[in-house]
Amino acid sequence: MRLYDHPYKLLAAFMIVPTILFLVGLFYTDIALVPKAYIKELEFLSGAWCWAIACFLFVTAIRPRFVEKWGSLDSYYHCHKILGIACTILSILHFYSKDIGIALMPVLFTFPEGAQMPPNSWPLASFTHFAQASAHIFSVLALIFIVCSFIPQIRYSVWLKMHRILAVVAIIICMHVLILLRDNQVITPLGVLTIAMTLVTLYAAVISLLDKSGQSKRFAVTLQHMVVGNNYLKLTLRAAKLPKGEKLCAGHFVFLRLQGYNAHPYTVQSVQSVRSAQSMQGNGPNTTFTLLIKRGGIFAKVLEEKLQDGMELNCEGPYGLFALPLPTAEQHDLWLGQGVGMSALYDAVMKLPENANKLKGRLTITLLTRNAEQDEVVRELSAAYDKLDTTQKEQVQLIVHDSATAGRITPQRLTELCSGVTSLYFCGDSKLKYTAKQSFMSAGGSATNFHGEYAQWR
Repeated sequence: MRLYDHPYKLLAAFMIVPTILFLVGLFYTDIALVPKAYIKELEFLSGAWCWAIACFLFVTAIRPRFVEKWGSLDSYYHCHKILGIACTILSILHFYSKDIGIALMPVLFTFPEGAQMPPNSWPLASFTHFAQASAHIFSVLALIFIVCSFIPQIRYSVWLKMHRILAVVAIIICMHVLILLRDNQVITPLGVLTIAMTLVTLYAAVISLLDKSGQSKRFAVTLQHMVVGNNYLKLTLRAAKLPKGEKLCAGHFVFLRLQGYNAHPYTVQSVQSVRSAQSMQGNGPNTTFTLLIKRGGIFAKVLEEKLQDGMELNCEGPYGLFALPLPTAEQHDLWLGQGVGMSALYDAVMKLPENANKLKGRLTITLLTRNAEQDEVVRELSAAYDKLDTTQKEQVQLIVHDSATAGRITPQRLTELCSGVTSLYFCGDSKLKYTAKQSFMSAGGSATNFHGEYAQWR
């Protein structure tokens, strides 16, 4: 089940489950009939809401092996962003829950005169002042970091370091959660769940601080060859051994790691596995794959300056899989690739001449480029298309939209392209993805038949 595609349902679950467990706990725990005790319970429940979300975000952010069990990693980051915003809002609610309780409890309930709040026998209660003061400070810092995530002028490397500092915040808030629990709360189902979530989150925060995120899916590669083109860098990499149980395919993406720099995600353009004498000894086949990287970016410039053939590098993955099934009978599919996003279409288009006999429906391939004459990927894909015979070209149409001559593609033109299309497969930037989806639906397409990678990582 692709849970990451339904972030609002996940948000509802993270609020409903703690609420149910909280209500179950009320049946066998005694709460003093004083306003302060009721306020403490309100703080407990509101804190559980935001803490359940925060724990999920911290644990999955270290990219454990199971992170793609509920959807691809690119869709996870979209979900992560929405849940992060929700967690921030609920944290503000929790911050003011005491004030809300002071205002509402006397109105909603009648309390007997002279009742006293029983002492808290929880062993960590003596550190309450530290927990309250430190959590306020670090919650403000966390809020600042999250707001900075939405400022595009902040460089990716700076933004990523800010997120790593959040691991320190997580450790402090773990202490905050454990210390501020009360003795009557720790024995409830919600209390037990809170303690378990906190311990797991503490582990995840330490892993993040040590820069061990995705450790189980890291593998060594050797740079076989680097081609510097007009618009792109093309890296050919060889992995002697992939992570256990993993298979690399075109359309996957991997994080490329260079010592001293943050890891960056890139789509795998093509893959070739070659068995060797070493693989015969049980280490699996050597896997050679290519990455297509847009020139001009800060990290792309670093790669262009520092990489040399034969250099040892590290990758992490594979993640996701932008699959491109051939249309079946009665179907008309559209493959739409923009700029470096064409790398996701590359392998499928290059193999069309050998797979054309499997094609039952109609297929339109549209490539969006700033300058077709200088775009080496467009030239390669056009050459592959030219290998199709006349009959095959009746089923497959190639359209190249050159912004240098035709201007930027418009929503109206996208709607024309989507006319009669059954499914649309898109890979490009997030703004155009939204426009393409709206155009597809305007032309009568179903949202469930729109497929596209989530390319916005912050």
